[in-house]
Amino acid sequence: MWTADWWWNLQSKLPPGATIAPIILASDKTQLSQFSGDKSAWPVYLTIGNISKCTHRQIGKHAMILLGYIPVSKLRCFATADQRKMQAQRLFHYCLRAMLEPLFAAGAQGVDVTCADNALRQVFPILASYIADFPEQALVACTLESWCPICSCFPEDRGDPLAVIFSDDAEPLFRDQCDHMADVCKYGADNAKALAKLGIRPVPQLELVFLRTG
Repeated sequence: MWTADWWWNLQSKLPPGATIAPIILASDKTQLSQFSGDKSAWPVYLTIGNISKCTHRQIGKHAMILLGYIPVSKLRCFATADQRKMQAQRLFHYCLRAMLEPLFAAGAQGVDVTCADNALRQVFPILASYIADFPEQALVACTLESWCPICSCFPEDRGDPLAVIFSDDAEPLFRDQCDHMADVCKYGADNAKALAKLGIRPVPQLELVFLRTG
């Protein structure tokens, strides 16, 4: 990861002597049993980009730690299936926000860390990547599953590169994170129909994070 332009561009903005600890998250909802209660678990793991890929692959190195579990609930307290689906999405983001709350101040101000060479350095832990399958990518990006969480093409144009290249729209191909969250604040998380036209899920926690960090 340290060979990427993103790392070097961000490193140039830090104070002299400071360094980055890119946070990499990973999650995967896992079915534990089917014949004894239909049990599921939703673990969230954390590692940092300073560790090489060859070390990450070695189970005995314990390069990833368990950050926590997302609750898996049927949410039968809500009347309709649409309500349960929306509240499950909001619960996911609420829990992730609670898990990552300490990163808000640490990523902005830095943390003094004693490194392997016994030198004290100011380290900025910044969320850099999220590893997930496609349904969870859409959930993390707050996009509808029929839309791409990375680019801004319409669902009917997915898989057709010519439709995107020769489109009359002047909008950029890739989604912009700030514009994405600004749309949520503009229309409000309760205006699901307006957000659906943009391929965005209504998640109130996005408004709180954007207003706090935007």
